[in-house]
Amino acid sequence: MTDDVATFWRDIVSWLETNTPCEIVRIRPPASDASIAEIESAIGHPVPDSMRQWWQLTDGVTQVGTPVIPPRFAPLPCAMALQEMQLRLSIMTDEPIIPNDGSIDTAGESTHRFHHLFLPIAEDNSGDLICIDLRSGHLQGCLILWDHEGGWHDAFLWTNVAAMLEDVRNAMRDGTPALSAYAIRHARYFAGYDIEHVAWKADVSPSMELSWKSERVEVPDVE
Repeated sequence: MTDDVATFWRDIVSWLETNTPCEIVRIRPPASDASIAEIESAIGHPVPDSMRQWWQLTDGVTQVGTPVIPPRFAPLPCAMALQEMQLRLSIMTDEPIIPNDGSIDTAGESTHRFHHLFLPIAEDNSGDLICIDLRSGHLQGCLILWDHEGGWHDAFLWTNVAAMLEDVRNAMRDGTPALSAYAIRHARYFAGYDIEHVAWKADVSPSMELSWKSERVEVPDVE
């Protein structure tokens, strides 16, 4: 797994250096062991190996508007990840707990409440987050999209950080649309609703900035 994370990230950085040099200068140096340990102490849970390895390669980016992760997310430094988690938990203290919500402690199950085992790792300009779901269950470590207004009511994005980096690498290097597998899970989650399902292709603007363009995904019929 260590070699996989390092390889995927090296390939992503190489692509950025070649295609979007303005983005590469915003990538921060590795996080310190102390910074990662501070997060683990705050959440009372180890950081997944693939996330630890990624932070040991880079401590996020210097500004939110650097969308390394599709469709619009910038990787968070350790300090900002901890701040975002604490902020969302402080907001949740004012919301009532729904009794008998069996999903609240199961990884991969959607919930309107921000859980203390949701670890933010990327943010967009609107306040939405990509989080690692560290709750117990066979999907522990999966990545979810937390909407700052509605919570999380969807399928998971990727099974883990390594899978995310591989997907991003493939989208940049090979042109394979990222989040194609999620689009199918998304279709199953919203079966019966008239919702478009999309994946994302890496795009470079004339000013050599990275963006992600949506591409419609044809999904099999689901019930």
